[in-house]
Amino acid sequence: MAVLPEHWGRGLGLALWDAARDGLLEEGCNKVSIWLPLLNQRAARFFELAGFKRELKTAKTVPLGSVKLEEIRLSRALA
Repeated sequence: MAVLPEHWGRGLGLALWDAARDGLLEEGCNKVSIWLPLLNQRAARFFELAGFKRELKTAKTVPLGSVKLEEIRLSRALA
């Protein structure tokens, strides 16, 4: 889920999250998790405000081409 920087601050991220959450609930999901780059503080703040919690012991390094990306999992209940 991503919003182009020129559209930040307009509520589009929240609208995308609301639609995704509604779709997940319709499918019967009761928990959702995402992987997020550790250095993406803006996204971390957004998802934490949306009720996600960091799972600290999930931090991992994944290769992305010639770059190694540090990620952490966040999760939240939907119901």
